[in-house]
Amino acid sequence: MRAAGYCRAESASSDGLLERTGLDRALSAVESRSARALVVTDVTRLSTTLADVAWLMDASRRRKWALVSLAESVRSDDPALPFLSVVDAFAPVIAYVTFDCEEPESLADFWAAATGYRKESTPEPGEYAVLSDLSGRGPAIWFNKVPERKVVKNRVHLCLNVHAVDSEIERLVALGAEKSEQHTSSSGRKWVVMRDPEGNEFCLIPVTRQVAARLMSSGEPSISP
Repeated sequence: MRAAGYCRAESASSDGLLERTGLDRALSAVESRSARALVVTDVTRLSTTLADVAWLMDASRRRKWALVSLAESVRSDDPALPFLSVVDAFAPVIAYVTFDCEEPESLADFWAAATGYRKESTPEPGEYAVLSDLSGRGPAIWFNKVPERKVVKNRVHLCLNVHAVDSEIERLVALGAEKSEQHTSSSGRKWVVMRDPEGNEFCLIPVTRQVAARLMSSGEPSISP
């Protein structure tokens, strides 16, 4: 069964890693990036040899897909299993970051231009608007129409990694944003506070060489002018 980027392998045999029913298909899915995680009932029962299980875990680490075990208890102290991590497969996943706003369509247009997210068609235009991450990695952004205006500072805001802060400020101001404040921490870290067309705060964070290398290796998005 495949849903929301995950591929589930049903297995019945116990005579080796790649002979498990469905496992070969599931491995192909994660290796080809059509699925993001391989979910198993118990990772230690995938094979009769720990070497095969260790190979599977090493492959997930190198290829950057998740290996998820539903087992309540899995041995993680064995040196043959160095990359094992058991997660709660039923933990909530962030689906949307939601903005309350007066004009969902126009605010969604701003954020689509700011981030490169895609604006989706909705059955109730004017009542809400939705942006989705084209890579499928990040949560969607939902803009919900409300009658009241924003009156106080947001308790939650977005932070955008950018490669050239001054150019990005100029670009976003041209789209309707406003520069609010510039900060430098005691450690020398800098960021700029901006406001979108309805006054919602967001930050621009310069990408350092170390962060740029991490973004490139992980495939995480950043904004270039």
